[in-house]
Amino acid sequence: MLLEWELGNVRPNEGNVSADSSVFRTKTASTALLFDLGGSETFAVQMSQVLRLEEIDTSIIEYSGNRQVIQYRGQIMPIIDIDEFMDIDADLEEQSTINLVVFAYRGKEVALKVKRIVDSVNFEGELNTEVIEDPILLGTMMIGNEPFLLLDAIRIFDLAFTPKNTRLENKPTYRILYVDDSSFFLKVVAKYLLEAGYDITTEISSPIALEKAKSEEFDLFLVDLEMPEIDGFEFIEKLKETEHLVDVPVLVLSAITSDRDRNLALELGADDYLVKIDKEQLLSKVEQLIQKEVMAV
Repeated sequence: MLLEWELGNVRPNEGNVSADSSVFRTKTASTALLFDLGGSETFAVQMSQVLRLEEIDTSIIEYSGNRQVIQYRGQIMPIIDIDEFMDIDADLEEQSTINLVVFAYRGKEVALKVKRIVDSVNFEGELNTEVIEDPILLGTMMIGNEPFLLLDAIRIFDLAFTPKNTRLENKPTYRILYVDDSSFFLKVVAKYLLEAGYDITTEISSPIALEKAKSEEFDLFLVDLEMPEIDGFEFIEKLKETEHLVDVPVLVLSAITSDRDRNLALELGADDYLVKIDKEQLLSKVEQLIQKEVMAV
């Protein structure tokens, strides 16, 4: 048996549901999917990264080498056990059914195996990146009085499928300034970019970020749109009015998906516009824009 679950409501699907992917990401950009592995910890991933949820009979799980897989929508989908990459208390054995959280990764679909889907909740409060140091963790957050561990799902897949990461070998360091009034996204995006080898400066205040942009040297600006004091549109305008910053690429990273806002940002001088927050897409676009600037020098 393979039962598809509808995202957003975390309940069995009652029919085929179609939605514009960018609109869906907007609704889920600040939403967490909570689950457990049968132990004491509660885990979470960003809902914007999740394609769908499935409940499957464990009898349909096969093996390809040492990797668990299932035949899924006409393809072979790998299944990843999180406890392969983190020392945690997990109890996923001796069950007739198991839950899968399905993601897109490098153009294919791959799933994390979980015991129980707990809930979908809005991110609230601060992301603590200091309590637990682990390469697959973005940090910890509190929901009510309960802590949960926010996982970097894409990092898990990187470790699963590319055990030896040579991406950073002989790679020059480029500087990026990221301005956003959300401390959560500042920390998550900074971790993504630091792991990719970039020198990342984050700023929650847009006026202070603008002063840093003018007084320091950066290879790329990452800009949110909805900010107090100086919003993203005005921020881009002021960057492009500054002579020595005219050619520095600007990438908008926003939860706003309207064509009007996208077109206005591009008209004001932004080089591209991404909806929060697809890690692979973000890193690909950052590398593309920085290399474009390097080639232009």
